[in-house]
Amino acid sequence: MKNVKSKGGTSGVSNIQRTVPVTITSSELMAKVFPELDFAIPGLFPVGLNMLAGKPKMKKSFFCLDAVSSLASGGQFLGFIDIPQPQTALYLALEDSVRRLKSRLLAISGDTEGNNRLHFKTEWPRMGEGCMEDLEAWVAANPTVTLIVIDTYNKIRGLKRPGSSIYEKDDLELTELKKFADKHKLAVLLVHHLRKSDNGGLQDMISGSVGITGAPDTIAIMEKIKGKGNAILHIYGRDVEDNLFNLKFNTQSLSWELATSENEMSPERTEILEIIEKAKKPMKLSDIATTVGKKLTTTYKLVSGLVDGQYLKKTSYGFYTLLTDNEQDITDNAATSNEPDIMHSIDPNEDLQKMVRDFSGSGGKMD
Repeated sequence: MKNVKSKGGTSGVSNIQRTVPVTITSSELMAKVFPELDFAIPGLFPVGLNMLAGKPKMKKSFFCLDAVSSLASGGQFLGFIDIPQPQTALYLALEDSVRRLKSRLLAISGDTEGNNRLHFKTEWPRMGEGCMEDLEAWVAANPTVTLIVIDTYNKIRGLKRPGSSIYEKDDLELTELKKFADKHKLAVLLVHHLRKSDNGGLQDMISGSVGITGAPDTIAIMEKIKGKGNAILHIYGRDVEDNLFNLKFNTQSLSWELATSENEMSPERTEILEIIEKAKKPMKLSDIATTVGKKLTTTYKLVSGLVDGQYLKKTSYGFYTLLTDNEQDITDNAATSNEPDIMHSIDPNEDLQKMVRDFSGSGGKMD
């Protein structure tokens, strides 16, 4: 490294010893070998700063809760993304209560015991008021964490200070969050809203200044399909290929999954139907999981999809059996009625023991 004496310039400053900036040549660049990009959620959310945006009531929180639950249990996310091994995750559910989190997590995972890898907090300080300091402290105490979800970004957004623009504030805050994620080699997922107006492109609809869209490495946007309960998940990123996924909401497990045509069924669900048909009697969820060789939480989501699709029904004590032709006809007729779906019939203040019976079927431990 060489020091040179400045000759001065328009600023009038001269005779200052400055270090010559070190650059990298193209040949040096091409000779470098970089490791594969690390992902918290394979193919979707890499290490770094990520954002999930959608209009209100798009069930973004269910998407995030399923993501951290799948990550912590080592299960399957969205019905097609396999999590290689269980990992530690933190979900800052800043618009929820602990009671509501419990009922939703039970519905999503079917697990009445939980694990020590998934952590929750329903309150967190804002940027500039202790947010980053608390994140640093928590990561220092939990160094194996790979995903932190902040739901929603508005809940930790710093207050605008006199003399600064909204763009400057947004850019500084998100840059700080990105540096934090990169420093600790983990993924941060911010949940944010879209504007109500549909003017412009999807990324232009993200609420706030353009400073918000500039910092994230990956942006995922949930767009509702008009006239249906489905959604399109658009993925844009610096290190991931732009992609889109057609998702449907499973009203049994309260989770999003990859949508398929009415005449198409995944091999995993086809296998489950064949197993129950061969058994010629109702089967317990744990027995189905053992037979197909999958984790209980993954099997629960597969079976819930079959119940939602009117192929199976749940009997007492958490057993599942095939629907008869007559029962399918009755269910089809009921589906065309104006009865509310499970999303609207669940009261967050409802007795939790009743929810356990409704969702797990046994009201106790799932073996």
